Amino acid sequence: MKSTRILFTIMSLTFNCLPGYTNAQTPLRIGSGHENIAHSMAIYNGQYYIAGTTRKDTTSAKDYYILILNSEGGVKKEIKHGFLRHDVASRIHVDHQGIYIIGSAYDFGFPNVDMHLFHFNQEGLLEWERFYGTQYQDMGFGLTRTSDGGFALLGYTNSQIDGGDFYLVRTDASGNLLWENTFGPDYVDYGFSIIENQAGELIMAGTENGFFNPTQTDFKTPHSDILIIKTDAAGKQIWYKKIGGTDHDWARDIVESPDGGYYICGSTQSYGSGNFDIFLARINENGDLIWLRTFGGTHFDYGEKLALTDDGHIYIAGTTSSYTNDLNPDHILIKTDMEGNQVWQKVLGSENSDYTGGLAVTEDQGVIFSGWTRKSLKGDTDIVVIRLKKNGEMDFISHLAPYNPMEENIKLFPNPSSGTLKIDLKECHSTSVHLNLTNLQGSMVFSVDLTSGMDHTIESGLATGVYLYAISLDGIIRYSGKLIIQN
Repeated sequence: MKSTRILFTIMSLTFNCLPGYTNAQTPLRIGSGHENIAHSMAIYNGQYYIAGTTRKDTTSAKDYYILILNSEGGVKKEIKHGFLRHDVASRIHVDHQGIYIIGSAYDFGFPNVDMHLFHFNQEGLLEWERFYGTQYQDMGFGLTRTSDGGFALLGYTNSQIDGGDFYLVRTDASGNLLWENTFGPDYVDYGFSIIENQAGELIMAGTENGFFNPTQTDFKTPHSDILIIKTDAAGKQIWYKKIGGTDHDWARDIVESPDGGYYICGSTQSYGSGNFDIFLARINENGDLIWLRTFGGTHFDYGEKLALTDDGHIYIAGTTSSYTNDLNPDHILIKTDMEGNQVWQKVLGSENSDYTGGLAVTEDQGVIFSGWTRKSLKGDTDIVVIRLKKNGEMDFISHLAPYNPMEENIKLFPNPSSGTLKIDLKECHSTSVHLNLTNLQGSMVFSVDLTSGMDHTIESGLATGVYLYAISLDGIIRYSGKLIIQN
């Protein structure tokens, strides 16, 4: 049965403590007890939108998962939508008409998995959904809104006899099919990212003879190449370009350059210094390569998302194992100038495995990106969101802890503070409460154990600045955010 579930939450300086509860009083949690993954991110009207998947346990099907966050990372709204079997969101677009998500669904539509486009209004109510494909496997990865108000969708279909092709779909504003087309040689070809340029042409990026999940790569197959295809507004091919060497190379994202041509990011085994390196490339309007830069170390580094700033810089988000002690992957964020020269690089992550999914440029030309971490305190896989200032300084890390008015209140105030913090735990019943404060470089600067059922006045002794707080209840980080000290 199809289902859509909407949960509303507000994040403020009033926090909650999880008391003991019965099965009939299970408190609201953001995500599930097993798996929560973020694949895409967008910003609209000062809010952050995340699309991904969630499931409650290993026997449950994956559902679409949409989160709306306020400007400080607090969860305002959670939407779960899905069918009987797995549903996986790939990309999100948000505008004044609502929330649009492309993904892949196994139920309804045509037999087998289908490309799936659906639309929620800003209140989180489903307006419509459409399915595209054949009786074979058809998957949706890329989404862009076109100048006529419709959509261009990109993915993969194995409806052809050659193993699989780019699958291009054009719709009207309500998702109704206008036309569809396929592209690719006699290999398995995946299209991941699509944009419309100023001339109304469509440019697609992906891989020829490739794969869409690097962790399941079969390295015994012939090498794959970066594949870029341009079509006119009716889907007729204008040019078809490959970039790559003797090993595996693929593109994951593409954006139009303000002065003509395009920037592409992805992963390469043919160039650079490691197993796989992140690449950033620039091509001209004819698809000819102008330059290609690589980033990474001696182990694997995967480029996932790409974004341009208004002040002339580029952000690349990805996943790396080159800069960790135990080879567990971490988030990596790279900032370059418009010629691909590195300005700074940040590697962030836990002691477990961390993967990057979404990326967006903030109003102040900083950056926010989303991803997920394995074996975290909230579940086997949980969503994380990290925001950095444009100089690379940490702004906040949110583990998406919700505010639930059914829970008991904890009050932390004032914020901004002169250094003296007051915490009201009179209505908290947790066995242990712990407060940690770190600076924007991630170093611990203050830590204290607290007692439930009473008020606390704490002299932090911190200098003027911006810090990050984390409140743990019974050993689990429930709340995190930004604290301003003004002496």
